[in-house]
Amino acid sequence: MKHWVAQALSLLMALCLFLPCFAAAEEAAQTAVTIDFEDGNAAAFSQSGTCTVGVTESQAHSGKQSLRVSGRGSNNWDAVDLSAASLGIEAGAKVHLSACVYVESSEDGVMAIGKAGGDYAYYAQVNVKEWTEISCDFEADAGINIRFLTASDNYLGKNYCIDDVTLTITAPEKVDYSDAPQIHYTSDFTSGTDGWYARSAG
Repeated sequence: MKHWVAQALSLLMALCLFLPCFAAAEEAAQTAVTIDFEDGNAAAFSQSGTCTVGVTESQAHSGKQSLRVSGRGSNNWDAVDLSAASLGIEAGAKVHLSACVYVESSEDGVMAIGKAGGDYAYYAQVNVKEWTEISCDFEADAGINIRFLTASDNYLGKNYCIDDVTLTITAPEKVDYSDAPQIHYTSDFTSGTDGWYARSAG
């Protein structure tokens, strides 16, 4: 009997020590965003460097309008940034992004999607010929926007367009920890039953 009680006590102690650290992870929320510029709204986008950003009817992958980046200087950071905050992209969120890009040039070249801060790393690159789809998957950094930019020398200063931008944003998991105080209990029965008692006549 004493051996059974000791086993039960050990199990109880393990549970008591574990409970304060128990974490409940909520199911990650997922948001889908589509931007096709047909409503003329480009509020989530802003210029980077020396350029002009605006909705145009001169080119479109689908529909009648796209976002055009013009008046660029000779730097690849003369580009357009997509605001992470405006889309509710938090640090640690997992993002799938795709878009169609077009460069006003008779030559093939490279377009990229990358970070607009931090280490300015590229998320994806694609060789462009007419309208071309580019896509990437990444985990968002805090406060860093998403940049659409040219990535080959022959595209420096060239105007380009973006259309049919889609994002699937999976929010980082929220983990709630118990704030209950830790419980530490010992009992070795050297002074009797230490308050343990039978629930029946046993």
